[in-house]
Amino acid sequence: TLSAPVTYVAQDSAIGLVQGKTIELYGKAKTEYGPSSLEAPYMKLNQATGIVTARSGKDSTGAITDYVKMNDGQSEYQSDSLNYNFKNQRGVIRGTISQQGEMFVHSQIAKKVNENTVYASGNFFTTCNLDHPHFGFRANRAKIVNKKLAVTGAVRPEFDSVPVPIYLPSGFYPLYQGRHSGVLAPSFETNDQEG
Repeated sequence: TLSAPVTYVAQDSAIGLVQGKTIELYGKAKTEYGPSSLEAPYMKLNQATGIVTARSGKDSTGAITDYVKMNDGQSEYQSDSLNYNFKNQRGVIRGTISQQGEMFVHSQIAKKVNENTVYASGNFFTTCNLDHPHFGFRANRAKIVNKKLAVTGAVRPEFDSVPVPIYLPSGFYPLYQGRHSGVLAPSFETNDQEG
């Protein structure tokens, strides 16, 4: 059993199957459980296991028209589909975009192992907020700790989907906002008195 009530709303329809203990929601469905919330065009909630499955809406050409949006109380995710367990906050998220501090992280597959840690593959780190960013760093595998840092294996920069023929052995990305301490990179500045 879940420790708190699950509230759900669907714009189109809701189908409850008593024997299977499942609820299927169609059309701008929204589910809330404690600090977690989920919005999607379609979702299926299994009340016995606490697992929710959601997928995005697509048009006749296969392009995504409405994403799955999840907020787990710590981070927000926009994705193509997900399987998520409300009880232990673990799940698999596919085609996800999340904002961590000033950084946007695009991942093909992300596995959330607890409330703070995500392991992801097919990653793209950027500060561009577009769905298809113009620049960033591509890494195959990454470990992301929410609002703290991301660590990757080999990484390469890309500009306008063209890879730069430079590989770095690893990547370390701070993902927090606010004041920082450490070494500052030199920069050129001008003022009215000295030019």
